[in-house]
Amino acid sequence: MTTGMKVAFVILHYLNFEETKACIDSIAALPTYGADVAIVVVDNGSGNGSYERLLELPEHPCVHFLHNERNLGFANGMNTGYRYAREELGACVIALMNNDLVVEQRDFIEQLEMVVSLG
Repeated sequence: MTTGMKVAFVILHYLNFEETKACIDSIAALPTYGADVAIVVVDNGSGNGSYERLLELPEHPCVHFLHNERNLGFANGMNTGYRYAREELGACVIALMNNDLVVEQRDFIEQLEMVVSLG
C-alpha cells in the first residue's frame, strides 16, 4: 500500500537515553510503504541530561524533539506530542509509544495504514 498517508509515532521520553534511542532507531528502520513518517520525541522533564544526549544524535529529517519543562505525567506528556503530530505535522495516523518499545514487526506501518483504510 503506497498511500502517502502521514503517520506519526509519538515517543514519551523520560530519563532513559538508551531505551529512547533504540525506539527511535527501530521506527526509523521500518519500510515506509510510501507513507510520510514522522517521529515525535517528547521529553517529559527528564533533567538528567538524557534529553540533551538525544539532541546530539545525528540529525534525521523525520525526528522532531519537544521538551516539557517539568514532568506532566504520562497522559499530559503524550498529549503534548499528539497535538504537535496532529496540528503541526498534519498526521492522520498517530501511534503513541512508550520509550521502552522496540518495533520489530517489519510491516508495522503498512498494518497501520490497513487499519485506517478499513475505517
